[in-house]
Amino acid sequence: TPAVSMVNHVINYLPEWDLYVDATAKGIPFGMLPMQDMGKPVFRVDGYRDGTTTPAMVPGSSRQTVKTKFRFSADGSIAGESEIELQGMYAVGVRSALRGTTQDQASQMMKRYFQQLGSDGTASMRMDDPMPLEDRYRYQVTFSVGQAMPVPGAVAVNPLFQTTAPVMRFASQANMQVDETRPVVCTSGSSQEEYEIEFASPLQLAAIPPDVDMKGSAFSYRASYKRDGNTLRVTRVLEDLTPGPLCEPKYNQDYKDFMRKVLANLRAQVVYQ
Repeated sequence: TPAVSMVNHVINYLPEWDLYVDATAKGIPFGMLPMQDMGKPVFRVDGYRDGTTTPAMVPGSSRQTVKTKFRFSADGSIAGESEIELQGMYAVGVRSALRGTTQDQASQMMKRYFQQLGSDGTASMRMDDPMPLEDRYRYQVTFSVGQAMPVPGAVAVNPLFQTTAPVMRFASQANMQVDETRPVVCTSGSSQEEYEIEFASPLQLAAIPPDVDMKGSAFSYRASYKRDGNTLRVTRVLEDLTPGPLCEPKYNQDYKDFMRKVLANLRAQVVYQ
């Protein structure tokens, strides 16, 4: 008989489907578990088997894709639209965050975001209904921001506003401290960013970063920068298939070294005049 003092969480197990469900986890679709429940040792009240754990996250099941198109005018202003598509736990998290938020409230939130950056602009947000308990979600942001870029100048191509899983979120692990004594909690995820940037006359593209294609043990990154006249198309794809839920020190060091190279590419600048 398990002692209550040794049990920190009780969930349900449905043996007919070999399925664990956490009825206390708000906002989690049926058949999924919250992150803190994944890959954990369990003690079944009936049918105990030594070494039994809840399912770990399936590598690649959480994905974010951001497609952004905008026009960069000679006065430094920009206007365009971003479409964000989410899968897996990324979608679950954003749905939970937006439940109870109206379209107007979401638009005001985006407008304040740009204002806090010191930019004079407007923004609106269109979003799918966040109420259903599903592992897919999509929303769009339309923006118009004055004096957003220096002219002439050089800038790194990055998202114009915060999202759940930008490529930079993974690359920032280049600065993590690696514990050499024990494994640490880790997870997987995938992020894709596509940009189509039109430089309005008389602006001219002067230089773009080189393409990159790198592979690690369970992660990869590729980036392409294509110039078509005065339009720049950028595609970045980071695939992190880390098995989890625990990663050994050597793996973490390899991951950190890999992300240093990704971070260098994200900092590469587009030059225009």
